Amino acid sequence: SSGINAEYRQVVMQNAEEEVKRKRILATRHILLKQLQEAERKEMKERYSMLQRTFTKWREATLDGRVIYNKAVALHEWKSQVRAWRQWRSYCRLKQEKRDEKVREAMFRENKKVRIADVHYQ
Repeated sequence: SSGINAEYRQVVMQNAEEEVKRKRILATRHILLKQLQEAERKEMKERYSMLQRTFTKWREATLDGRVIYNKAVALHEWKSQVRAWRQWRSYCRLKQEKRDEKVREAMFRENKKVRIADVHYQ
């Protein structure tokens, strides 16, 4: 009975040692799992931060490009308006010059008739 008792104690001790080993392994596994989760969380945070920085830079570049494009469009429209205004002003001046020329010619003809009449009646 003492042999069986010793064997039983030995088996119980082995089981207890194995249980302690199993608990250590589980504790180590739990710690490693937490560390892995923390590392993954940190990596996701870094990726998100990088994605946010990239998007911000892209957005700034896009907006800058849009601002430059809109300025170019505005400048082109302004130049077109100036060109159209100059052409309109030239057209109006030409019309006015033609009217003035007709008035001068009419006055010249009338003045010529008056001079001829003065010479004829003197």
